[in-house]
Amino acid sequence: MEESGGLHRAMLCCSRQIEEHVYKDRATLQELKRCFDGLQVGMFTREQLSRDLMRMPSTSVRELCVVSNIECGDRDVEFMTMLKDIHQEVQQSMELKLKFLNSCCYC
Repeated sequence: MEESGGLHRAMLCCSRQIEEHVYKDRATLQELKRCFDGLQVGMFTREQLSRDLMRMPSTSVRELCVVSNIECGDRDVEFMTMLKDIHQEVQQSMELKLKFLNSCCYC
């Protein structure tokens, strides 16, 4: 009996951690979209965008964006393509975490 209670507590803790990650990923995804849209309409320069992305919660996304900015230089089309790729990676990561969370809840 105690063993199943411990397992239940561990699953709840795991669920909370995943929910927190999903929330952070969702915020990151929304921020990426805002930055990408702003870059497309000329509201931001690549330098401003890099500074904004440095403040994002996801270290890997932040590092990818900064590296892509440095490597692309003045080639804005390539830079925007890299941002789209990062956007898709974040979306896929969020979807996987949500699927895992749903499977934990329905065990």
